[in-house]
Amino acid sequence: MGNVSRAEEGKDGRQKTGRTISVAYRLIIFWWLFVAFAGFAIALAGVAALQHKVNRDHNTHSWSVRANYPDVVPHRVFSFDWYVVFLQLVLFVMVTIAAPTSTVIQRARVALVGLLAAGAVLNSISADRMYNVRAFRNFSSSTAAFVGFLLSALADYCLVYMLGIDPSPPPDHDHS
Repeated sequence: MGNVSRAEEGKDGRQKTGRTISVAYRLIIFWWLFVAFAGFAIALAGVAALQHKVNRDHNTHSWSVRANYPDVVPHRVFSFDWYVVFLQLVLFVMVTIAAPTSTVIQRARVALVGLLAAGAVLNSISADRMYNVRAFRNFSSSTAAFVGFLLSALADYCLVYMLGIDPSPPPDHDHS
């Protein structure tokens, strides 16, 4: 009763049982997706506010040099962080689409785990960059971006674990 099951029909017309994914497993995945989307929203707002502040500040070059970004045009200081924010959006949408359907998860599990692992590393790098920005100038927007990237990285690591485990055996494929 706690499992959601799907049946497939084979070439010979017989029904084969598909993967069974428990409701608790799906709820845990959706909880971490909620945390991931919250982290995305916080990181997006923090990077947007920080980018606005950098674009508005006329003494930005000295700020960027002190923040370990020498010889960078002020409006391009956070281009890597923008890339990470929108990469995370794409990854979380992919996991949201794939999580409810057991066949998509079964076929794309390795790709999703690899992409989420790469996203976790990129989020960790962006969180470190925002922490360094916060150390030089105590902007609340850099703190918000730091927390958002940290939440997204945590959700990525947990989703890598959750999608990396196999809750049930894969469906049998009759090759005859």
